[in-house]
Amino acid sequence: MRMPLTAPTSPINGETGSVAARYRPHHFADVVGQRHAKIPLQRAIAAGKLPQQLLFSGGSGLGKTTLARICAAALLCQGSAEDRPAGDCCGVCANCTDIVLGQHPDVIEIDAASNGRVDEIRELAARAHFAPMRGLWRIYIIDEAHGLSAAGGQAFLKLLEEPPSHVIFMLATTDPEKMLHTNRSRCTEFELVPPSREELVANVVRVANAEGVPLDTAVGLEVVNASPAELGLRGTLMSLEKVLPALRAHEPVSIAELLGKPSRAALDELCSALAARDTALAVSRFVTLRARFPVPQLLAAIADLMHDALVDAVVRDAKDVTPYLAAADALIHARRDGSDLAAVAAILRASGLQLRSLPVASATTDSNPVSNVPLPAVSTPPTATTPTTPAPPSITTPTSPILVSDPASVPVSVPVSAPIAPTGGSPKQKNPVESPYAIDPWSSVSTPSPTAPEVSPEAAFGELLGALAAQRTASARLLQASLRGLKVSSAAGILTIECTPPARRIVAAHEHLLHEAAATCSLEVRVLPERGPS
Repeated sequence: MRMPLTAPTSPINGETGSVAARYRPHHFADVVGQRHAKIPLQRAIAAGKLPQQLLFSGGSGLGKTTLARICAAALLCQGSAEDRPAGDCCGVCANCTDIVLGQHPDVIEIDAASNGRVDEIRELAARAHFAPMRGLWRIYIIDEAHGLSAAGGQAFLKLLEEPPSHVIFMLATTDPEKMLHTNRSRCTEFELVPPSREELVANVVRVANAEGVPLDTAVGLEVVNASPAELGLRGTLMSLEKVLPALRAHEPVSIAELLGKPSRAALDELCSALAARDTALAVSRFVTLRARFPVPQLLAAIADLMHDALVDAVVRDAKDVTPYLAAADALIHARRDGSDLAAVAAILRASGLQLRSLPVASATTDSNPVSNVPLPAVSTPPTATTPTTPAPPSITTPTSPILVSDPASVPVSVPVSAPIAPTGGSPKQKNPVESPYAIDPWSSVSTPSPTAPEVSPEAAFGELLGALAAQRTASARLLQASLRGLKVSSAAGILTIECTPPARRIVAAHEHLLHEAAATCSLEVRVLPERGPS
């Protein structure tokens, strides 16, 4: 006998709650994805070998607390073996029902963010020695475990390392790196991963049908695409809850409009213009979208679509993915800046234009604030007019460590003639000033700053590690940890990293992350085996 999909009616998890709360899974089979965590947990519970210290880590909305509650229900379930799968709960006994309602006396949920001080932890240690009231186990589910204070974490260490025989600690955290290493090392960790898009769509369709709104796969995919990716599975159900009233009324409105997101068709047109380097069409589409949506939201949607387009191009074995990479890099810089100017500059740069401030020659430049404003580059056909003060020739060197864009796509920039000083003598020539929006690591040419200081190998290596840390993924953190402490050197502008055999294996598995971090820092990185003692 299985528990129905909807939970029993209650103020916490009943018909009056949100869709995500009403359809919270109560069995391992109902959890979307996370097969790598469900199978070991279910088999360990069936064999009576579940560890007493569990840690569930991962992003928001992936099911960390849900898995902890299911494990608690399976451990305390009173149902017979015929009424439930091995290692799972029946969902109908008194213990299972009370755990769903949050009323079981032996399952205590604690928010470490508000109860993580040393006094609360000492009180927890005193209560943990009490025997369970209605089962064999006393289970503590500690949410947001990274919120434990330093003193609270130290006080919790001894209890976590040697808990009473009847106590099980289940910790959940979205940021395991903030936890004390001593506490984290004592736990058996299960790192939850985002479900696939197919799994998210199937779950959205299943919940909508249970709500009495028939939904096909195409509409479910629109809901998933318009949902915030950082909220995981919960985010898709929150988006579904927003559009359910309109879907029930059969209103002819698109899912994107209901959720206040740019439509997929408009984004497709913009990205196609970027990939084709059609400047006029790209700017026109962007201005139209900018009038209706804020820049951060618009750039996030464009970045998601550009990611899909780049993956599709690589899977199709496209011969030239440089336009996609150039557009993606421009969007990365614009999202970091967040201003309208950066966004428009990103669209222009992704379309193949170079935004470069040209020198202004004037004897009164320092005293006239208007003349200090850099003049934009003007892309026009060459004329027979000779400038009064010719600009000095620029020195160009290739800088891209991975791909080089087509030089033919770079337009010719004709400098604007500088004004002549009214007094005698030669006019004062200022050094070229590069706009921060003109930096394009995928461009085949660049003008190095003549006064740029040389960066030491250690500083460049530290910047590379910082770029890896900024990616905030488990793979990037593993790569960052494997590179720490390695020997580095620099020669001819190339950062050389001497890797140990274990580090080389990790670098080989995550080489794309290293290239992304190097491109962010404008570095060229080479990985070599560690040299033995001479």
